[in-house]
Amino acid sequence: MGPGKPKLHKSHLILRRHQRPQPGHKYQRLVVCWSLFNCKPKATKFAFADQNRAVAYGLPLTKLEKLNQILTAMSSEKIVHLRYPQPDIAVICMDTPGRPGNVLDDQLFDELDQAIEELLAKEDLNGVILVSTKPKIFVAGADLKRIQKTADFSDEQIIEFCEQGRAVMRKFSSGNFPTVAAIHGAAVGGGLEIAMWCDYRIATDHRATKLGLPEVKLGLVPGWAGTSRLPRLTSFEDTVKLICSGDLISANDAQTIGMIDQVVACSDPAESEKTLEAEAIHFLQAAKKEDWIAKRKKLEGPVENCGDAESIVAEGAKAIVANEDIFLFAPTVVLE
Repeated sequence: MGPGKPKLHKSHLILRRHQRPQPGHKYQRLVVCWSLFNCKPKATKFAFADQNRAVAYGLPLTKLEKLNQILTAMSSEKIVHLRYPQPDIAVICMDTPGRPGNVLDDQLFDELDQAIEELLAKEDLNGVILVSTKPKIFVAGADLKRIQKTADFSDEQIIEFCEQGRAVMRKFSSGNFPTVAAIHGAAVGGGLEIAMWCDYRIATDHRATKLGLPEVKLGLVPGWAGTSRLPRLTSFEDTVKLICSGDLISANDAQTIGMIDQVVACSDPAESEKTLEAEAIHFLQAAKKEDWIAKRKKLEGPVENCGDAESIVAEGAKAIVANEDIFLFAPTVVLE
């Protein structure tokens, strides 16, 4: 570093590694306000909320406009990208800038909706792949800040909120082509739900890949059709155990109960996207229309493999009471 430059803080190194932190993130504040504008870190305390106080602490007034331009550019970066590895195969790639994983917030929902709408209008597609670029997280469920805003919603507003999410996810099983969720890393909560709206699911065998609906551990209930689609993919008993415990399972265990269709060997997370895409293309090429149409009908039909439903619910209730990691009322609602 040249003379007169501030000493590089360890957070700068983190920025170099992640490249694009979220607007307002403390590492971004240090780099943007300290390194780029050469002002005191104290100015960052007010740079985003009170620009007058930021100037008082050393952020040059002439730099504020440039700062705002940078933040606008960072916050407007796209999450969802469409590409075509083959003329008749589309890939919807999720890559949230500056985050280790993807979260189902308003921007991701909007961009997924735009992408799938664009693909639904095409007549020459033979398949769509949903994949993430992240090395540890496929989709980490819903944006909890977004969920928190629903605390004071009426019942009608809650229903509308859930339906808005389902309306986007439903489109992944409504086209004249099969869809595959290619999963590496955690696919939990809404992340698993969107995968269950796809016709097929493949997942890596890497230890980072975990699947489940852990909402009950937060006092929530899966709201985007997880409670209706999971028992039709697996069994009533497996669904009760998974949703009422909030436990996460490996890809191999998920395949055993029917949650996913294929496990893909992957030892290097950095190669997961490439590996999954190649396997998904082969999967789509082998898929027969009558098979994925039948899968869609099954998911819209009655629940099979119910077993002794009364005994399963009774055992589920006992497990709920014994589980200290969950909020009792949430899984009780699930059982109802």
